[in-house]
Amino acid sequence: MKKYIVIIAFLFSCFTAVAQHITVTPLTRPQDTADAAKIFKAHFRTPSFTELFQDNIATVNVCMLDNTVIGVMAYKKIDALDAQKNRNRHLYYFAIDKQYQNKGYGATCMKLFEDQARREGVKTITLDPSLKTITLDPSGNISTKDPSLFFKEKLNYKPISPRSTTLTKTLS
Repeated sequence: MKKYIVIIAFLFSCFTAVAQHITVTPLTRPQDTADAAKIFKAHFRTPSFTELFQDNIATVNVCMLDNTVIGVMAYKKIDALDAQKNRNRHLYYFAIDKQYQNKGYGATCMKLFEDQARREGVKTITLDPSLKTITLDPSGNISTKDPSLFFKEKLNYKPISPRSTTLTKTLS
């Protein structure tokens, strides 16, 4: 019996040792700005990262894994869509650093963003995934990746109309 308890305790300690803390927070720390700008620049051509801060174009959040910036998202509160201000958000930009992709961090960051919006009384989030990106797979063949599939399949976003590229999700 003691042998089983020791093994279970060992396995539990192994799992908790690799547990990582993911957060989504406003970009406020100066030391995070350079990392967020690098991720942004790797994924988007325009606008420049500094333009996001000018004229209050967007609010910028960073996705943090422990104390490391692994992603960036920029959104705007949209009050033109409803009479009660700030009940809608439009996510303009969302990117996870390439070395952290395909590990579930993007979905986790989006869920945290949705939870934060829900707590603030936001009812709807909209976004426009960028066009398909063309890349080479490990064999050297051309492959296309549709970013909207991530939002549709993993996060249950729906097109606002059959021919629209804009996706939406109603928060409950």
